[in-house]
Amino acid sequence: MIAEETLRRYVARWAPLALGGLFPLLVNLVLALVSTVVVGAAMLGGGMNLLLMERNPTALLAAAGSLGAAALVVAIAGLVAAPFGQGGLTYAVVQVQRDQSVSFGELWQAALRYWGRLFRLNLIMAGAGIIMLLVFFLLRFIPLLGPLVWVIGFALVMFVLGGYGPYLVVSEELGASDAAGKAFRILTRKFVDVVLTLLVMAAAGLAVGLVTGILSLIPGLGLLVTYASQIFLAPLAMLYLAFRYQRNIAPDLNPPGGRGRFDMGPPPGA
Repeated sequence: MIAEETLRRYVARWAPLALGGLFPLLVNLVLALVSTVVVGAAMLGGGMNLLLMERNPTALLAAAGSLGAAALVVAIAGLVAAPFGQGGLTYAVVQVQRDQSVSFGELWQAALRYWGRLFRLNLIMAGAGIIMLLVFFLLRFIPLLGPLVWVIGFALVMFVLGGYGPYLVVSEELGASDAAGKAFRILTRKFVDVVLTLLVMAAAGLAVGLVTGILSLIPGLGLLVTYASQIFLAPLAMLYLAFRYQRNIAPDLNPPGGRGRFDMGPPPGA
């Protein structure tokens, strides 16, 4: 079974997978540090203006503008940093799946190499999310069934784009638009498999969330449990998707003979 194969490979190669999980965590920690400095500086500057101008309306507007600008900078930084973590983690999983070595330097190089494609893929995801929100305003007029259909559809679309999309970019060297198009083909041609995979991932996420929530109640363990789950469980989830794609999806999606074009017509000159 795919789950058993995933666990066997995970146990055998847990160290490079943990390195892959550590990479996006470090990226997020650096982003959090930068965000704290930027927001802190904006709050300090706004507070000083309020004190010097004795709560003048102009000072209030200036403080609000500073906080808004800081929030915008943090949001842009997060959008820019996210593909680095995605690229490093996905590359580690692909290397382990191929039974090849993984080093921190390779993760950094892979993050740089795939950053542009993953950044554009994230923009496609954001655009798909906006379109789905517009669809929601149409479906919300259908009592009960409309919102239910929307929630399921939104979850499936985001799942194939955010789960299989990065894997396709790294493992098959696809561009962002090609990876998104193939992710949608996965959704349409392997719909049942995608639904089952999403249910498995959701159930596993609920179980992990319950366990980590209980452990987080123990003083001093909250932050440690959160970091450990990111380091060890994020690669496990991606590895499961990778094996599921190769076993259940790729044989029906990719043409015979590899990545070349498959022509149903007769050979030239026949």
